[in-house]
Amino acid sequence: MSTSRMTAAILALSIAFPGVAGAAKKGKAVATPCVTSATMPSLNVYTVKTELMTAALSCGERERYNQFVGMREGELVQHSQTMKKALGSRTNSFVTKVANITGGKLDCAEASGHFDQALSPEMQSLETISSTEWAQARHGYAVCAVKKPKKVAVR
Repeated sequence: MSTSRMTAAILALSIAFPGVAGAAKKGKAVATPCVTSATMPSLNVYTVKTELMTAALSCGERERYNQFVGMREGELVQHSQTMKKALGSRTNSFVTKVANITGGKLDCAEASGHFDQALSPEMQSLETISSTEWAQARHGYAVCAVKKPKKVAVR
């Protein structure tokens, strides 16, 4: 990876995950950010929404994006509330990070297929659309491991 790309990656990480960039600069292992299993569907939905938003701007799909938002508004609001509870002030950084990643990998033909899915009357929910591997690969979060309570010896 070139120095400029590494710097850009560290900058993106520092915006999205404060503290991670410092570790990356020092050569330390960088922990993958994690969320609860209840939050993951909302991250995936917002990844799809962000991909569609990026495609709207880059691929001339504004009309289809507006149609998508109008059609899925209730679901988007629900997932937005979950995101804000989970990420708090980092929500905007998350969306920016995903948009930047998406912009770098955007394939307008592929995005058109995502629009077809998102606007399909047969598609029951955004969670169905966003449950694909590519959505999670775009945002990089994982489900946090559940910590088991320590056993305490009783005497």
